Amino acid sequence: MNVSTPSRKAATAVAKAVTAVTKPAASTSDKASAPIENEPQAPLVAIADIRRWMVGADRQLEMAFDAAESGEHIEKLLDHICHSVMVKPLHTIQREDLTQEDAWRLYESLFVPLACIQGALKLAEGTVLQHTLEGAFGLLDASQEALDPVNDAVKALPVEHSAGPSLTDEEASALFQASKIEDNAYCMVGEVIAIIQSRLEAVNSDLLGGALRVVEHAQRELAAGVYAQDFEMCEEASAPLACAIAVLEMTVREHDDVALFGALRLLEIAKTSLDGAIAGVN
Repeated sequence: MNVSTPSRKAATAVAKAVTAVTKPAASTSDKASAPIENEPQAPLVAIADIRRWMVGADRQLEMAFDAAESGEHIEKLLDHICHSVMVKPLHTIQREDLTQEDAWRLYESLFVPLACIQGALKLAEGTVLQHTLEGAFGLLDASQEALDPVNDAVKALPVEHSAGPSLTDEEASALFQASKIEDNAYCMVGEVIAIIQSRLEAVNSDLLGGALRVVEHAQRELAAGVYAQDFEMCEEASAPLACAIAVLEMTVREHDDVALFGALRLLEIAKTSLDGAIAGVN
């Protein structure tokens, strides 16, 4: 897919802004292998460092979005990354009452924007946006690595919030069963994965492979939530589903595959069903 190169003015603005970022990017082909300038060893990394890296990644993503050609596939994907996928992780890392459980969920949630950025990088190859996106990927990748539960910064956080349940276990279980998340959204996501897997070889698209990885991540989030009968855990699947929809939609436009079009529609129905079930208990 050809991506229109941004204007000279936009390119200059991006280049200047990138030089202000203190940490250079890591290559997506060798994830987190390149050392980051002035990066402390893992035991010395603090939550404040992770917060700064994530904010820096978001800033670079916004710069790339602003410089992208309006109406292009990459502009739509970056819009989704900046204004949907990154919103909750950024809100979480800014919290002063962060717990170890929050850090673990944040660690897991960063797989989604990282996969989306890799998809955007495929679209940005050879353009001025590539360097900016590589910088964002490097910062976000370092953030996720630092959020690993084995690191001291995470171990130093409190274990959990002190909040009692408002429902008995029996009431909570009955409410979850009534939501039909397992019968509806979870089953539909499984069907979408099967369709995508059946078309991978024939379509031979990096975008499709990226969509599959994100859908599989969403399925794992849903599976964990269904097993625990926890609405909040199930809700974690909504953002990766939205991301997968965006990437799969671009794949369908590029390859005009009937089976993938059906998978896209099924995935949209699954997300709508999940969001509706969550909204029904909030």
